[in-house]
Amino acid sequence: MAVGFRFPDLFTPLGEITHTIQTETGRPAVSPDGSWLAMDNERERPGLRLYRADGHMVREVSQESVFNFVWTPDGSGLYYLVKTEQTDRLMVVSVPDGEPIQLHPSPGLYRFVLIEGPQESQ
Repeated sequence: MAVGFRFPDLFTPLGEITHTIQTETGRPAVSPDGSWLAMDNERERPGLRLYRADGHMVREVSQESVFNFVWTPDGSGLYYLVKTEQTDRLMVVSVPDGEPIQLHPSPGLYRFVLIEGPQESQ
């Protein structure tokens, strides 16, 4: 995957471009298992979209303004924040076809990362 000034390109390890996603200008996030791409572009095209690794769109996960998302460690879902006028909501969705679930109506987060597994005390 390469991102230039316009559209993301998918390419082989040898550098051959195999597909260009001409409907997107945001930065794609590849799932940990390499099967999926998630795309958002808060400024130009609100929402969160799911693509197969070959660049073909699977579905629109959300049409709301999504401004931060991370993959689950196994690539089976996405956590994301939805911006609203009053607050920001923390959501999760299973891929490829799960329904979005609200985890928290106002978590007080602007950006987040997912840390795998609970930390054990010594």
